[in-house]
Amino acid sequence: MKNIWIRILGRFEKRRRGLVFVYQKAGLKAALSYLIFRKYIGSHDYCKRKKKLAEIRKKERITVAFQVISLGKWKSDTVYRAMLRSPRFRPVMWIVDEPGAPEQEKVVERTSLKAHFSKLNYEFSEATSWMQIDEEIKPDIVFICDPYFVPLNMPPQIDNRLVCYVRYGMPNTFTASGTDLFLHNFALFYFMESKFIAEENRKLMTNKGQNIAVTGHPMVDFLLEPPDVPSSVWKDEGKNRKKIIWAPHWTIKNKSFYEASTFLSFADSMVDIAKKYADVLQIAFKPHPNLYRVLSSESVWGKSKTDEYYNLWATMPNTQLETGAYRELFQQSDAMIHDCGSFILEYLLMNKPCMYLDRGDGKQNLNDMNKEALKCYSIGKTSGDIERFIEEKVMGQKDELMCQRRDFCNKYLLPPGGKTAAENILDAILGTSDH
Repeated sequence: MKNIWIRILGRFEKRRRGLVFVYQKAGLKAALSYLIFRKYIGSHDYCKRKKKLAEIRKKERITVAFQVISLGKWKSDTVYRAMLRSPRFRPVMWIVDEPGAPEQEKVVERTSLKAHFSKLNYEFSEATSWMQIDEEIKPDIVFICDPYFVPLNMPPQIDNRLVCYVRYGMPNTFTASGTDLFLHNFALFYFMESKFIAEENRKLMTNKGQNIAVTGHPMVDFLLEPPDVPSSVWKDEGKNRKKIIWAPHWTIKNKSFYEASTFLSFADSMVDIAKKYADVLQIAFKPHPNLYRVLSSESVWGKSKTDEYYNLWATMPNTQLETGAYRELFQQSDAMIHDCGSFILEYLLMNKPCMYLDRGDGKQNLNDMNKEALKCYSIGKTSGDIERFIEEKVMGQKDELMCQRRDFCNKYLLPPGGKTAAENILDAILGTSDH
């Protein structure tokens, strides 16, 4: 029956995969809703949303709700803080659960988010529906956190509302299912990193990118600004070791178009490397937020083995487990080894040695910009490659790609107009600059 519906929905897709993607991730009801409500992404309805924005701009204070499902995917902190500083905005965090996650994981994540935002004195809501957030906060604009398969954000829930979208990671592919879903097209503003990325996305979008605003990514602001209170996030214990981040992706046995994880190939050898270089290296294990859930499934490792492995990284004398925010981790590191798509671009901003672990099967499906970015990387396919990278680039400090990384960031990643991405986003909302 599932294959029949995929064929039926596929007929509406032409060259796109968005509708089938929604069906696979959120079910038939969401897919049919997506299909029915596609009429709301045309120019006529976009003009209606722009008129509604014009009315909101007349308000003394605009209330903006920011959805957040995890600290790892919360990438608009500089926008939130810029709104806090502005008399024109009232920003509020809206904590929502990730669909499909185990209940215990939802509780842990929600508790972590509440503690984090309470510490920062951020106003937040735990509303479980659009009706409830309307009653509690009455937002004029909502920044959605995930346009792909969050049932909370499916039409008709967001019909007649103003939503904005900032990707939770810089794009490593240009595909319709990554940029041409209903909410990509429906958003009042779809904020993008650069003109290059915008032009590539316009080619795929049903609405031809009429809602795209090139502002830069707020994560760039966040990664480049120093923390308010500098403090070490590394448990180096005064040994002055070189500090390396290992960040494996979660796409193990993944059936989607994107499959990148090398974790199973390097899980044991990375432990061996940590032990071998214990006197000179401190290694932070920074897994993708979804990796634990994938590994815990009985078809991969199971929960017991996964817990044992994570605990090993948390307790070895020269290692640590990192599952939350990572700005200070990046800034205070000496190098990074990973296979995560969004980190390809993000870590280049640090202008430090970096190695990308390549499966060699071509399933990463990277776009041209990320292929260009990988020219600024060392490429690793074996544990021997990793050890040579450590000994030559990290310990030996033979960093011949420093200038190449700097030039790439200047060309592709820095926000336009000499402003921060947050400033550009606020200007777009208030109408004080063109997009």
